[in-house]
Amino acid sequence: MLGDQQEGIRIVLLKKLDRMRAELGWNESPKLERILIERVCQTWLYLHWLEMADTQSKNRSVDLAKHESDRIERAERRHLRAVKMLATVRKMALSLRIDLKAELTVADSKSPALSPHVGLHGSMEQSRGMTQLVLNNSTGKEVRCLRAEH
Repeated sequence: MLGDQQEGIRIVLLKKLDRMRAELGWNESPKLERILIERVCQTWLYLHWLEMADTQSKNRSVDLAKHESDRIERAERRHLRAVKMLATVRKMALSLRIDLKAELTVADSKSPALSPHVGLHGSMEQSRGMTQLVLNNSTGKEVRCLRAEH
């Protein structure tokens, strides 16, 4: 994408991408989130490259300017979709972690009552050396968990 004479720009962009990955939590993220973080970085780089090329273009026809403007708009939409997908996956993972944390709290305390700030309610049934937890969040999503008694 960038020639040898623009080595400085390439180095700056690589550093920017490294910072962006760090800000998005690359090192702490599971594999799926890393893939999405990489996609966010790629779409940002492509969008940035199009915008740089657009600012450096001179003496363009109206049709070419319209075409380049459309390319930038499509790149912006791809970038925003990538960011939205990362946010969606993180939100789903957070919900799952809260549900699982609540399950473990209930299983460890042997109590069917959940703290009200978590927004979950549930029940616990015991039979044949197994404990079954059934948890429901405020949207009606049900989570079941089996735990063997020791």
